[in-house]
Amino acid sequence: MDKNQSDHLCKRCRKINAQEEICSGCIGELLEQHDHRISWKMAFEIEKEEREGENIFIEIQ
Repeated sequence: MDKNQSDHLCKRCRKINAQEEICSGCIGELLEQHDHRISWKMAFEIEKEEREGENIFIEIQ
């Protein structure tokens, strides 16, 4: 059974509508948050690192 490319799971919001790693809605949010200064892929990685850093900080306390 062939799956349509639009049936990918978004790595950011976990909805099934991504055509790439993440859906177009999340791409737009990432670009908006970073004022289009960097690519959405870089913004996604920064967001991921920040989230992991917050988790580490919470565990330390």
